[in-house]
Amino acid sequence: MKLNEIRDNSGAHYRAKRVGRGIGSGKGKTAARGGKGQTARTGVALNGFEGGQTPLHRRLPKRGFNNSMFPQGLQGRQSRPAADCAR
Repeated sequence: MKLNEIRDNSGAHYRAKRVGRGIGSGKGKTAARGGKGQTARTGVALNGFEGGQTPLHRRLPKRGFNNSMFPQGLQGRQSRPAADCAR
């Protein structure tokens, strides 16, 4: 067996249907996206959207501690001069 003789099994690789390439293809015009609306557009991000109902992450109460009013910040570290570290 040589590398140039290796082939997929017949039927293992299906060529993807190209959409939006004319009415005769069966996947033209709206390109299988339906009619109008948000999901017909490009760049759709509907994560957490529940059709106008208040999303679950907004219905649940906040839990835990939040110290955003008084952030701690980074503490400075005391370092010794290089001459002291050479011992």
